[in-house]
Amino acid sequence: MATTTVAEVESPKPDSSKWCWECRRRRLVCDCAYPVCNKCKSTGVVCPGYEDKKPLTWLAPGRVMSRNRKPRSKPTDQNAVVRSEKEKGKKRGPTAKAPRGIKQQTLLFFPGVQPRPDLCDMAEAAMYYNRAVYPDLVANQLAPNPFVVPVLELQALPAPIQHALVAMALSHRIYRSAAPLALPLEACSDPMRKAWWSRLHRHRGLAISLMNEDIGKEETRATDETITTVLVFLIGELQQSISNEWRPHVNGIMALLKLRGGFDKLMQSAERLKPSLLALLLVIVTANTTSPADDQISLAPIIELIDIVPSLYGLGIYPPFPCAQYLFHDTVRLNHLRARKADPFNSVEDIQDLAAEAQTILDHITAFSPQQWADSSASDFSSAWLLVGNIFHSALTLYCISSLQSISLLPSSRELQTRRSAQRDRLMLLLAEGLEAPLLKKSLLWPLIVAGFEAREGSDIERKFVLRYLDEQSRELGSSQPLVAKVAFERFWSGGRTRWDECFDRPYAFLV
Repeated sequence: MATTTVAEVESPKPDSSKWCWECRRRRLVCDCAYPVCNKCKSTGVVCPGYEDKKPLTWLAPGRVMSRNRKPRSKPTDQNAVVRSEKEKGKKRGPTAKAPRGIKQQTLLFFPGVQPRPDLCDMAEAAMYYNRAVYPDLVANQLAPNPFVVPVLELQALPAPIQHALVAMALSHRIYRSAAPLALPLEACSDPMRKAWWSRLHRHRGLAISLMNEDIGKEETRATDETITTVLVFLIGELQQSISNEWRPHVNGIMALLKLRGGFDKLMQSAERLKPSLLALLLVIVTANTTSPADDQISLAPIIELIDIVPSLYGLGIYPPFPCAQYLFHDTVRLNHLRARKADPFNSVEDIQDLAAEAQTILDHITAFSPQQWADSSASDFSSAWLLVGNIFHSALTLYCISSLQSISLLPSSRELQTRRSAQRDRLMLLLAEGLEAPLLKKSLLWPLIVAGFEAREGSDIERKFVLRYLDEQSRELGSSQPLVAKVAFERFWSGGRTRWDECFDRPYAFLV
């Protein structure tokens, strides 16, 4: 896989007018490296860049940089008051119409109170992503991702997507905070995070209201824009975990897709929707692994899904799930096999056929060579790709054995239990290395989830290892999903249960 790296271009004697704004503010000699200067990078400061205009600075509530003018003295007589009001009315021009979803607001300034208009939240969300998220993604890419781009203007997007993205940015800020968090987040005592949480709910509510408007109109109900909006909202819900009921959003998307002919038809005819549809495919395949066997989502017939997978990899799925395409095919087959076993009308012959298919899938996973896959990547990071290949190979082997033993399609034989124990130890060692690597640590949540299930049969040290890195993943990814997993594992470990479907006894979706 071809890899591009960001070249750091340095000038031998940089002109101070070309320095980044942070080095100018701190009166330091800037090295003018791109995309961020090394002075800022080494000190952990977000580099504001080299734009011609000084970037906006968002102040904490209560801070002011200027004072209001002294108010004019009030008229003394009543006639003067009337004349003043008439003159104001004459001078008042036409009012500009606000964009849909952004209400016109009268801003009242009070001492110590900072107004929060929606446009301000949108500008701040874009600035937060460009300064705190985008530089880190660019600097730590194992492979080029076409979707890692700076945000130029949120206002150019449909109004419900604007509000959904602002809510996601606020959620990311909350979970990226240094102090540890626990669920429910409403109980948080930090006033700044509580303020962010309140603003998040406001924008989430506006997004829901505007989506309902679009879905309620026949002419906008199943447009590309509406389908993409619901998918963006779904991803935000998974990131924030405000509600455990994320599946109704998936059901809604499926209903909208059905109005357009179904997922497989749209993949062939709606080119603009393809990135959104492939994102939905990735969410559903990973979510099915951590959902009960009798509660799987069927996006399309499995033969058509297998045919679609190469499009997903051609588009680029790193960093959320850098699993080899070979293993991703097996993941789709495993989910489909689990769903078929849950059919209450299976005959004895059907069960025997499913058990034979289970062994075939396990043998196919075993035959995968991480070394050959890493060598075929044609990347400068071949050692990192090898580590990724080994991690996902071990994780998928464990998912195959544990989930299929849970529904009696693989036997609980001594041979398989020994193999499972060896793969668990191997996965823990590989994750200890991968979760400390800047190029990989944002990509390993799903293997860590598998390790969390296997820690039930492991040592106390392994369970503490999983809990520690789930906390770190929450901060690293800016998401509550690792905290949701932490709660599920602590309940599972202490509950005396052992099966995969007892751990994931309701639909979970651990993908950020």
